Amino acid sequence: MDQIDRHTKYDGIDAHIKIPESPKALVFIAPGAAVSTQSPLITTIQDAFEERGLASVVADIGQSGIVMDDPKNVHGNFADNLQRVINGYYQDQENDYTPDQFELAGHSMGGAAVLTLAPDASVSAVTVFDPTPVSEEQLAQIEAPVTIMVCQVRSFKAAGHIAFKRLGGEENGHTIHEMNTSTERQSGHMFEGAEEDITDIIVSNGSDRMPAPDPDDINGLDM
Repeated sequence: MDQIDRHTKYDGIDAHIKIPESPKALVFIAPGAAVSTQSPLITTIQDAFEERGLASVVADIGQSGIVMDDPKNVHGNFADNLQRVINGYYQDQENDYTPDQFELAGHSMGGAAVLTLAPDASVSAVTVFDPTPVSEEQLAQIEAPVTIMVCQVRSFKAAGHIAFKRLGGEENGHTIHEMNTSTERQSGHMFEGAEEDITDIIVSNGSDRMPAPDPDDINGLDM
């Protein structure tokens, strides 16, 4: 497979697709509210997954308006738009690489969108950065391993730790990392200064973070 680096639209939503010559897996990346796909945080995330050998699709949902008619689900349109990009990618005949499973990664509102979609059986692993809150019921349905990274901004850090606890913490195969970022509020939430640590964590996750197979699904293996 030739290396691919192209921009396209799925259902009116911009997407940046990068596929290495021999991809090992696929990840969809969701920026937070008003966060550009070319922001240093998002490009760091995409480059880190590429270093791990993954194909990536960055969905430009950061420009999605926040729907305020349902205060408990303001990220709902972010999740809907991310789902449209996932569906569009798999229906796009130009994409030769369409594995049965994929990973999800998201920042802030994009992180909430990722956690909302994570119960899908096709999701193999999740990485989120300062995710805004989602319901405890949604978190309880997630079976894929979740990596949470939080900045030093108290409100965002607290939300990340609450999500980690509700997911069941390390006992359920999840991990949380506190990043050493700038002390200034906005750059802290944007993880400026933590790019190297982010890359190390994403690259080190690799195949060891994939969910263990169900013993009932293993047939004909020599044990």
